[in-house]
Amino acid sequence: MKKIILIIGVLGLVVGCSNNKEGGQNTSPRIVGGYQNSNIDTRGNMALSKLIQEKHIGKNFKVMDYKKQIVAGINHKFILEINGEVQEFVVFESLKGEFTVQ
Repeated sequence: MKKIILIIGVLGLVVGCSNNKEGGQNTSPRIVGGYQNSNIDTRGNMALSKLIQEKHIGKNFKVMDYKKQIVAGINHKFILEINGEVQEFVVFESLKGEFTVQ
């Protein structure tokens, strides 16, 4: 009886650890605590507005990429093309909803 429980436990562990559906390749690697691709939502627009205001970016820019990182708040990372030059910016949103350009 103990052998059967042990075998079932090991099989459960193997199956549970194998969350992969593509035969061994991880198709969507995620790093816990890392930046994740995201669509710009309301909070992202607020962060972008703060960035534009504080850095005096003006209107001649294009958002190339946007990612979020959940920390003790949210890091909003923007990759912008400004007048043909690509630049990276991070705006931190505190738990109180305050935005700080880093």
